[in-house]
Amino acid sequence: MGTFLKLLELELSSLDQDDFYEPDAELEPDDQVVGELSEDSLRLYTMWRQTEKSCAEKLIVVKYGRLSDDQCSQLRAQAVELQEKTRILSSIFWLEVKEEHELWDKSNIGVRKGRKVVWFEGKGPHIISFGLGGLGY
Repeated sequence: MGTFLKLLELELSSLDQDDFYEPDAELEPDDQVVGELSEDSLRLYTMWRQTEKSCAEKLIVVKYGRLSDDQCSQLRAQAVELQEKTRILSSIFWLEVKEEHELWDKSNIGVRKGRKVVWFEGKGPHIISFGLGGLGY
């Protein structure tokens, strides 16, 4: 197992319930609720959101901070690393949600307030998001 996976496992297990991020998207009329996020999935969701937040914070400092060229380069490299980790954590999260709720045949899934897991029919561009990433799949 690589370093990233070992660290991920440690970080996931060390999350306290007070650290958990809660989905804040409202339930849509066409959402079909299939269950709730498990604690393991909520931990992944939280790690994904925390990583995404850290990335955004670094990008803001790069854009608006008064930094030397070396400091900017270092922060940009860290932001690139965090962007890749965010993408991977998002993919793992959605994979786990599909696995837990047997949603392999659904192309549009999401999470809503109250930790609800949903699927919905696609009707063209349907983007539900906050921050830098989407909650719709």
